[in-house]
Amino acid sequence: EVWNEGSLKVFFGGTAKQLADLTVRGSRAIKSVDPAAKVLSSSSTYGVFTRRPKFWKEYAQRLKKARWPIDAVNIHPYSNTPNYLSKREKTITKARSFYRKYGYKGPIWDTEVNYGDRRGMFSGFKQVTYSGDVAAGMVARTYIDAMRLGVPRVFWYGWDYHLFGIDMIDPASGAQTESGVAFHTVQDWMIGKTWMGC
Repeated sequence: EVWNEGSLKVFFGGTAKQLADLTVRGSRAIKSVDPAAKVLSSSSTYGVFTRRPKFWKEYAQRLKKARWPIDAVNIHPYSNTPNYLSKREKTITKARSFYRKYGYKGPIWDTEVNYGDRRGMFSGFKQVTYSGDVAAGMVARTYIDAMRLGVPRVFWYGWDYHLFGIDMIDPASGAQTESGVAFHTVQDWMIGKTWMGC
């Protein structure tokens, strides 16, 4: 990942041109050391294509001009509303549509996903957590939706981080939660399989 959440000024204070130049140069440097390495765009978060459309348009135009020197577009589809799963689907669909307008034909990766938030006042999100069957169902649907939507890589953030609303590991005991079990169950269902529709 060339840069974390370039859409948020708290993480990146530069221009779209600077971020695109960083992406191009970073890709060249990485590939010169390891041609097989996968290089990802700067990650974006939910709503960026409507909140900062000029920024992302210029970023995409410059990557197109450089012949898309990345292996995947990288998103972090967080949302601050309760309907996280449907918002995530919309973010994936919007990101794919947005980048295709500029000639990008590669995959979309979801490299940071979780639902709810334990920080409350820090993040601007309401303090919301999920556990038990509800959390397990959300985790399972996240990965099933990824397969359905053609997102080949999804990274849960984070297994033992205890910052967002769903934990895969119980912070007190260190044991896997129902969500962690759901992840492994769905993984077993999916390995070596192809999405055939419902």
